[in-house]
Amino acid sequence: MKSLFKFKVKSGFTLLETILATTILSSILIIFIPLCIQNLSMQEDIEKELTYKHNVRIVLNYIEKNIRECDKLKIKYHPDKKTIEGSNDIYKTFYIDMSGNRRSNKNTLLYFYKSKNEVRINKDNENNVLAVGIKDIKVTEIIEGDLLEIEVFSNEIDYSAKTILKLRYR
Repeated sequence: MKSLFKFKVKSGFTLLETILATTILSSILIIFIPLCIQNLSMQEDIEKELTYKHNVRIVLNYIEKNIRECDKLKIKYHPDKKTIEGSNDIYKTFYIDMSGNRRSNKNTLLYFYKSKNEVRINKDNENNVLAVGIKDIKVTEIIEGDLLEIEVFSNEIDYSAKTILKLRYR
C-alpha cells in the first residue's frame, strides 16, 4: 500500500548555511567590538577631561562670586599671604586664602590646600571640599589695589582658567 500523503518538507538550515552565517556574524563582531571598546575609552577620557576643566571653572567662579558679594570699599589683597580680605553682610571680615596652606579660621570662606590639590570651603569649620585636582592658584596684582588677575591651574591636565577682577579698596 502506498502512502496517501507524500511530504517533502525541507525545513531548517543546512550545515553549510549555518557555518556561513556564523562566519559572517563573527567577522562583523570582530570588526565592531574593538571599535565599540575604543569609543567607550575615548568617551571616558573626554569625560575625565571635562570634569577637570569643570572643577577649575567652579573654583574660579566661586572666588569671583565671593569677591563680588563683598563691600568694595573694604576689600584688600595681601600679596605676601596670597589672601583676599573683605567683608560682607554675613561675616564682618572674611578671607579667601590662595596660598596653598590649610586654614582653619572661622572667617575663612575658601582656601586652597596644595598638599591635597583641593580647594575647600570653610563654613563653620567644616572644611568641605569644593573641587579636587587643582594644581595651583596664581594671583597677580596688575594695578596695585585696583586690578587683580586670578588664574586656576588643573593638576591632571594642561588647563587653566583666568579672570580679571576690578577691586576698589583705596
